[in-house]
Amino acid sequence: MRSHVFPPELDSVRLAREFVRDELDRAGVHSEAAVLLVGTLAENAVRHARTQFLVEVDIDVSLGRIRADVVDGRAAASDLSIALAFPDLSGPVPHGLAILQKLAAVRGWSVHDRGKSVWFEVTGHANPRHAVEPDRPLSLTH
Repeated sequence: MRSHVFPPELDSVRLAREFVRDELDRAGVHSEAAVLLVGTLAENAVRHARTQFLVEVDIDVSLGRIRADVVDGRAAASDLSIALAFPDLSGPVPHGLAILQKLAAVRGWSVHDRGKSVWFEVTGHANPRHAVEPDRPLSLTH
């Protein structure tokens, strides 16, 4: 599992997506859903929590499973409890959480003494073109 802390700035949304994409590339896995969902949750952290946030990514290549957690410093979770408990998208679900419900195979949240964590799992598929051995630098020569 790899993680990174981001400041509460809009540019951090792009950086969080890049972090996830880099981790997927390193593992040789492709999942636009994972990149999109982390970006969505990162944007929610910046706009609503207004605190730094942590992104954790755990990639199980053998199962094709990607789990990501976005942890912010705000413990309020009233919208989360309603939106994640009732997967009916016809009701008033915040846009970002509607995307989470639609794309994530499994999702959830928890409140901690320091804030809240929203997590999801999606599947990815092999992308051997981008696989990088962890201790070996990328080479631009063939």
